Amino acid sequence: MAAARELEDYLETGRYKDGLSKCNKLLKKSPANNQLLYFKANFLFSLTQHDEANQILDQLCSRNPPIVDLMLISDLDELATMAVADEYPRALSNGPRAGKLWTNATNAAGKNGVIAINQKRFSTAVNEQRWQDAATVRRSTSFDIQRILILHRH
Repeated sequence: MAAARELEDYLETGRYKDGLSKCNKLLKKSPANNQLLYFKANFLFSLTQHDEANQILDQLCSRNPPIVDLMLISDLDELATMAVADEYPRALSNGPRAGKLWTNATNAAGKNGVIAINQKRFSTAVNEQRWQDAATVRRSTSFDIQRILILHRH
């Protein structure tokens, strides 16, 4: 999506209002586009319009059918983490809505997709020291944690 690159540029350069305006125009043509909604929520968080941003994030994390695009899931997970970043003490999880996003994607994915999704969720949780999220993945799956930890170190 060519528009995605343009929207990323708005984020990277801190032109959040311009990016939000462009995103809203694109959403008029494609109101259910998950990637555009992600960008809109990101712009809104950046502009400290948290209520609307959280509503969009909740909507995306509860999608039916679920989002299974691993890159978009990772981006949404990052947004969910941003939404709880100000909590003290530091959260061990990025919250139930992100957990729902990952769980729904896992339930909708085929066998190979489940492995990839769980590996990504686990490694992201470990990188960000979200131990509760990492433990959730460990309890819910039988994939090889040792292999991931070895790959994670390299």
